[in-house]
Amino acid sequence: MKHFITGNTSIFLLACAMYNISMAGEDVSRTSAVSDLLAANNVEITIKAMPQIHALWPEQPNAYVELVEQAAGILAKANSNAVARQALMQLFSNTMETAVMPDREDSALLLRLKCNATLNYLNIVELRNGESTWIAIAKNIGEIRSQIIPDYVKRGMLNPHGIMDASPQEAEKIKKNNEKNIAFDRFQQELYVTNRKLTLILMNNGRRLCSEYDEIRKEQFMQRIKSLSRLSEEESKELK
Repeated sequence: MKHFITGNTSIFLLACAMYNISMAGEDVSRTSAVSDLLAANNVEITIKAMPQIHALWPEQPNAYVELVEQAAGILAKANSNAVARQALMQLFSNTMETAVMPDREDSALLLRLKCNATLNYLNIVELRNGESTWIAIAKNIGEIRSQIIPDYVKRGMLNPHGIMDASPQEAEKIKKNNEKNIAFDRFQQELYVTNRKLTLILMNNGRRLCSEYDEIRKEQFMQRIKSLSRLSEEESKELK
């Protein structure tokens, strides 16, 4: 069912929703206010809501992924609208540029959710068939690979060394340090999983796009994604 909203109504709804966001003190309330904006199913309002959606990362990553998918769907349905198409590309770019800091306790979760958001975007034909989409994904893969520690050995332990003989104060320090190590272990594992997942998708779609290119354009595109994603020599051969 389409929502027919006039310009004046759009402005009124936007003003009300933005007021609700500014007054919402708790994260849940702010998320609800942004969700109310998107419920209007209106391109103009969705575009205005984009900064509020982006602000949910990284403290509310699940809500961010959900609302980004909803916003992308609204913009994609209006693909005949040049402003909507541009906004969709900007929304995608914003997601690809979201940072995942390795020193956060939830870094593994953030990386997984960012990957999920990326895959959700690929359900949209315009993005899936866009060369710039795969350039951005290749760059993201390169960033992921730069953080993978070769032959990584887990640092976290079930019973950290020295905790049994430590004073309560020292034991607490050891415990906290071990929790950080466990979180980093999870992050390294998630880097490995996400890299494999995105690399496979990149290579499959890279070949698909190149099947429609002439030799010069194909070579240029291939070289760019190989470089950005840091593909190995063996992977580069498979890409051809």
